[in-house]
Amino acid sequence: MDQEDNEGTLYRYTVEFDSLKDKTKICDDVSSFIVYGEDVVTRSNSYDDTIMGLYTGGKYYEVSDSAGYQFQYSRGTLYYLDDFSNKDGSGTLMKFRNGKSEKIDTDVFDIFVRSENDVVYIKDYNTKRNYGDLYHKRGNSEPTRIDTDVSNIIRIY
Repeated sequence: MDQEDNEGTLYRYTVEFDSLKDKTKICDDVSSFIVYGEDVVTRSNSYDDTIMGLYTGGKYYEVSDSAGYQFQYSRGTLYYLDDFSNKDGSGTLMKFRNGKSEKIDTDVFDIFVRSENDVVYIKDYNTKRNYGDLYHKRGNSEPTRIDTDVSNIIRIY
């Protein structure tokens, strides 16, 4: 690990009772990561941008070189904000699955993933008034506006 940049190379091992085996390099320059079973979401900070990657199915994919801090993962699907703006905290909502990215919507401020094919999100957020419009996208349908003047998505688990 590079103490100055707070980044390092991420490896995966098979842990057995008396040994470590199957050392696999996932990614260089990792600042943070979250493990989801066999899959790993990585983040690397580079100046003002954040590089986001996904290790899944034995492959590493760089999914964004300008990701925001918000992302959610559900059963092989990564939802994240791309082209993130630190100025207003919004970006382009993207869905990454099976090695392919799909653009969902622009100017998205907050997201909540209900399942791998079901997401609600706030877009067109006004930072002075602290509200935006709530949208819902399920499957291959077009996003539908659900409500206006929404401040937050409250997550109850």
